[in-house]
Amino acid sequence: MQIKDTDIYKLNYFTYNRAFTGSYGNMRYRLIRKKDEEEEAVLSAAVYPQPYCWEETEDEKKQIREFPFTEEGRTGMIEWLNQKLSEFK
Repeated sequence: MQIKDTDIYKLNYFTYNRAFTGSYGNMRYRLIRKKDEEEEAVLSAAVYPQPYCWEETEDEKKQIREFPFTEEGRTGMIEWLNQKLSEFK
C-alpha cells in the first residue's frame, strides 16, 4: 500500500498556512507551506517515526525536504513520502 493523491489535501488547503499531518504504518508526516531563502512559497514535507507528535519528536529523527508549491511539486512530495515508507517498517 502507498499514500495516494487523495490522501493529501490539494494546494488550496496549504494557502492558509496550516500544517497537514498524517501517518502511514510506522511513519508520521507533516506538510506545510513555507517560504524558502528567496521568499518563494514551497511545500515543506517532514517524515518522522511513530509514536510521538511533531512537537515531541527529537529534531534528529525528522527528515525534511522542500518541494515547489505547484501541482508537480505536490506530486513529487507524495512520491517522496512513498519512498520514505520503507525506512519506517
